[in-house]
Amino acid sequence: MATTLPGRSVGKRRTAVVPILVVSMLLALSACGSSSGSTNAGSGGSATDIAIAYSQPIDYQVAKIAVDRGYFRKNGLNVTLKSATTGAQILALVASDQIQFGQMNQQIILNAYKKGTDVRFCPMGSQLQRTPDTASIAAITVASTGIKSAADLKDKTIAVNALATAYTDVTQEMLDRNGVDPNSVKIVVVPFNLMLQALKQGRVQAAVVQSPYLGQALDGGATVVDYPTNYLAEDTLWTSCFVLASYAKAHPDIVKKYAAAMKDAVAYANKNPVDAAKLAATAASVPFVKNNRYPVWVDHVEASSLQNWVDLMNKYQNAGLKIDAASMIVGQ
Repeated sequence: MATTLPGRSVGKRRTAVVPILVVSMLLALSACGSSSGSTNAGSGGSATDIAIAYSQPIDYQVAKIAVDRGYFRKNGLNVTLKSATTGAQILALVASDQIQFGQMNQQIILNAYKKGTDVRFCPMGSQLQRTPDTASIAAITVASTGIKSAADLKDKTIAVNALATAYTDVTQEMLDRNGVDPNSVKIVVVPFNLMLQALKQGRVQAAVVQSPYLGQALDGGATVVDYPTNYLAEDTLWTSCFVLASYAKAHPDIVKKYAAAMKDAVAYANKNPVDAAKLAATAASVPFVKNNRYPVWVDHVEASSLQNWVDLMNKYQNAGLKIDAASMIVGQ
C-alpha cells in the first residue's frame, strides 16, 4: 500500500496508483500570450515571445542558462521564465498555453500522453550519470536503520517525492533486480527537502532523492544504499523538453529556434557544470554544495529512450501503453 505521511492511503501500487501533488505552486502564474506576437529585441530587431517553465532539480536549469547567456535572443526568441515545482504543474501550464515549452521526466510526459494530452518531445534532455561520485539520484538511508544494500529493503518503508512517477518505477525496478518483491515494501510520499528529516525521525527507512537535495542529505549524515536509475537501460534519458503537438505543427520554426538555443545552453552546461549546479541551488533555495552530482545534458532525444520508459510503465503501472516513439519527437 502506498501512502502519504503520516499514513493517508492513496491506492495500491502496480494496479491503480493515483498521482498526487506533494507541494503547492511556488507562485501564482499569470497567463501569457501566444508566441505568435513579437516584441522589440533591441539592436537585434524583433523577437518572438514565448514562455517556458523550469523547475528546481539540476536537470532543469539549462533553460535558465539559455536565457542568462542570451542564446534565446540570439535565435530570435524573447523568453519569459516561469518557475514551477512539479512536473504536473509544468504539464498543466503547457496544456493551458500559459507556457509553450517545458522540461520534465520522460515518463511523466508519456503518462500525460496516455491520458489524452497530445504532447511531443523536442530536443534537449538530461541523462543521469552512473558512478558513485556522479549519480544525481540515489536511494539513501541513515546508519540507525542498519540497511547496507537494496537487498535489505524488504518490508521497509521508502520515501519518494511523488507516486506513479519515474521515481516509483525505478525504485521498484531496483528492488526487483535485487531480489526484493516490490509489493513487500511501502512507498510513501515525502518532499525531497524533508527526506533526511523523515529518515532521522524513523518515519521511513530509505528515500530516493535527487540533486541538489542529494548533496544536502549526504552532508547531513545520510549514506547511499543504491542508485535506482542505474537499472535503466544506458540510453535512457531522465528528462526531455516537450511541447503540445498542435503548437509544434503550427510553429515548426519556433520549435527549431528553441532547439537551437537549448543546444547552445547544453554545450555550456556540460562545459561548466558547477555554474549549472549553482543555478539549481538558487532555484531550489538550498545552499550550494561543491560535491553535488550533475547529469549529462544532451541536445537530442532518442526513440529508444521513450520505449524504455513505456516498458517500465507497463511493467509497474499496468499502463498498457503503446506508442510510435519516433513519431513523438519534433524539431530535430
